[in-house]
Amino acid sequence: MSEYSESQSKAVLEVMKIHQATFPDVFVNPVKLTSERNEIIGARLDTFTCDQLCLAVMNSRMFMQRGGKSEADFFSPETIFATDENVRDLLAENI
Repeated sequence: MSEYSESQSKAVLEVMKIHQATFPDVFVNPVKLTSERNEIIGARLDTFTCDQLCLAVMNSRMFMQRGGKSEADFFSPETIFATDENVRDLLAENI
């Protein structure tokens, strides 16, 4: 495994850890890292840092608390990290 791959794997795990800590009451079952989620988050790590992805997760929670969307699907890793634009929008949230 290359150093980049190890670094990226650690970053993906950190993002998922933050996601789980940010949404403990939104999902019936804890959100787990799947191969699909690994790929989606890994793709965003090509553009954003781990810290930026974690901030996007936290901003999505603040958006929810301000009266934004409340559906669990909106806060799934698949939705938050679906595109670079989704992440940019969440980073731009004026929380």
